Amino acid sequence: MPAPTPERTAAPRRSACEMAMTIARKSRRKKNLAIGLGNVAGQQLVIGALSAAERNLRRSIDLCREIADELVEAVGHQELGRVLSYRGAWQQAEQELDSNMKFLKKNHVQMQGVTWSYRALRFLLMASVPIPNRKS
Repeated sequence: MPAPTPERTAAPRRSACEMAMTIARKSRRKKNLAIGLGNVAGQQLVIGALSAAERNLRRSIDLCREIADELVEAVGHQELGRVLSYRGAWQQAEQELDSNMKFLKKNHVQMQGVTWSYRALRFLLMASVPIPNRKS
C-alpha cells in the first residue's frame, strides 16, 4: 500500500459535531440540530469566524422558535450577544442579552451570571474602542 500523500489526504475533514448535525438534519431532529449549530458556533468563535458563528446562532434560534424550545433559544440569544459584542455591534448585542435575561429571570436564575459576565465583556470591549479626537 503506498504511503499517503497530500493529494490523497486532501479530502475535506469534518468534525464530529458537523457529522452529528448532518444526521440530525436528515432525521429531522430539530432540537439536536439547534444544539449542534450552537456548538459549532462556539468553535467558530474560538477560531475567529464571527460571521459564521453569528449565522449558525441565528439558525439555531430560528429552529428553537419552530419547536418552542425556550431554554436552548435563550442560550442561543446569550451566545449571540457575546458574538455581536466581539463584532462591535453593541446595540444588537444588548438586545440579544436582554432577550436572554427575560427568559432566565422566569426560569433559570442560576444562569444569569453568564449573561452578566457577557454584559461586562461588552462594556470592556466598548471601552477599548478608540474614540476619534479624544484626548488621552
